[in-house]
Amino acid sequence: MEDSTAASLHASAAGSRALPASPHARSILDECVDEFTRRLQACLALPDDDDRFWERVRGDIRALRARCQPGDAFAFELKAARVLAEYGFTAYPPELMSSLPVAPDAAPQPRAFTLPPRGPGSRAA
Repeated sequence: MEDSTAASLHASAAGSRALPASPHARSILDECVDEFTRRLQACLALPDDDDRFWERVRGDIRALRARCQPGDAFAFELKAARVLAEYGFTAYPPELMSSLPVAPDAAPQPRAFTLPPRGPGSRAA
């Protein structure tokens, strides 16, 4: 009896390993946030007198933001800021996020602004 139960458990486990990945596969955004967290931990492991810390963090944010989908770039910045806050960085250089280049297709396109012609009896407000 025990042999059939054990065999059933082994078959069940083998079958579950053969299944494809979960339907909620990790997104590129999630992978980039995890990679940023790992890189931040590596930067934190360096000596305290490291004067290039923020340069490295900024470079990591740029590289990982570029890896994200264009629509996820801002979401990545928000999540990166949250990761920094989780590690105790409640303040950081203002240029860390603000001066990052925006992908051309992610930037809003300028729209032409025109006023409809006014009729003869209308007045300006």
